Amino acid sequence: MNRWYFCAGCLISSFFLSVVVLRTLQGPVVNYAVEYVNDISQLMTTLPSTEHRLRVVTPGENLRPGELEVYLPTAVFYPDFPARNGFNLFMNGWVRHESDMSFKCCLLRTLPSGQLNGETFTEVQAWNYHEYDQWLVDMQSAEFSCSISRKQIDSIGDANFTHVTFAETSCLRAPRDVMKIIYPPRHGATVGLCLKISYDHIDPQMMVEWFEYQRLMNVTKVFTYTFDLDEPAMRVFEFYQKLGFLEMQPISPAKSKFGPNRGYKRPRFEQQAWVDEVMAANDCKHRMSGYDYVIVMDIDEYIVPHPPLKSYYDILKEASKLKPNAGAFGFDSHVVMLDWGATRKSPLNIMRYVTRTTKANYDGVDRNSRWAFMPMRIYYAKNNQVIVRNPYTDYFIPHSMYTLLHYRFCKKTWTGCRDRERTRDDVILPYENILVQNMRKLPLDEILYNSTSLSGRLRDWLAR
Repeated sequence: MNRWYFCAGCLISSFFLSVVVLRTLQGPVVNYAVEYVNDISQLMTTLPSTEHRLRVVTPGENLRPGELEVYLPTAVFYPDFPARNGFNLFMNGWVRHESDMSFKCCLLRTLPSGQLNGETFTEVQAWNYHEYDQWLVDMQSAEFSCSISRKQIDSIGDANFTHVTFAETSCLRAPRDVMKIIYPPRHGATVGLCLKISYDHIDPQMMVEWFEYQRLMNVTKVFTYTFDLDEPAMRVFEFYQKLGFLEMQPISPAKSKFGPNRGYKRPRFEQQAWVDEVMAANDCKHRMSGYDYVIVMDIDEYIVPHPPLKSYYDILKEASKLKPNAGAFGFDSHVVMLDWGATRKSPLNIMRYVTRTTKANYDGVDRNSRWAFMPMRIYYAKNNQVIVRNPYTDYFIPHSMYTLLHYRFCKKTWTGCRDRERTRDDVILPYENILVQNMRKLPLDEILYNSTSLSGRLRDWLAR
């Protein structure tokens, strides 16, 4: 293949692929030294037009930089971090621990015609922002960033990039598969919920109760990855997706060249599944960065605001007033052990159980807190912990403002579960009638396979 090197002002033929190379100063991850332009050059090489025809990957599909053990399903734009008023792209996915992670971001624009400009890439070195290494498994959760400073943008004209792909050594050898860049819209006075990964079987009625409660709490949007969900659960998800309340995306869990097959249905490698949920939590941090607050939680958890607070946003806004410098907010959890049995009658499953643990955060090892965070103030998220960026701090919300109820059965590994000290708590019962009314209005025949008995129970409850 013939190759030419030209000055920045050279005319580009339709048979050329040009690469604008941006070189930034390397520095510690926390400093992000991207304030200066060392040089800007164009590299162009002839390619037959059919060889650089592009394919946009489907949501959830992983892109790899060449043969590197790096798998990236998400690329999200940030306006002010780390390069203020610059172009910042964060990629989230998996890596093989201690393998080569050096690669290039190859950025593309869309032409006025709506066609992707497959002839010009802007090449930027990617940096490893964070790798989760608490447990070393087959594939680690990892985040990368590519940044272009304001001065560099002025030099190249604009940063109106719409797609990205990744190359191991040079964008001159970029693959034909590209990924759409996510530009999170800004939402005011909003709360997003992150369900991480939903898989296998989830009780459909439990799902409907959970979604309807979150709507009562004025949640703006729910996001989840999905993997091998059964049809009844997917049917519920598709209904709330149609409403615009749920965003879901399939996940393709990466595995190394000689690694084991991957999945989430038990039996499974529990530590790898945990690391994958860390990856999903950080994915929410990026794609939901336009929300004021994001809460990482499960579909069997309910946060009940205490009057006069009426919503999740009310709780978090009040907590922000109490601790203005906070970037993350902890919720202590009380477990409602379903093994203890129902204590009252109701057409709703969650309203039948009103006995919870006396002590907070009991899950067998006394840790079960949940976290909300302001996306631009945190470094990274885990399943039940958030690490804030300087100069921000974390803050546990006073129990006087809420109760978090976690409905679940005892795990086999939990000690003393069935004999744990417990108390009756009716805090969620004021929402029973409005939930029944709202569910009665739903097209349950469309959402649930066996909706007849539930519809009858809801009708009879309202007719009392």
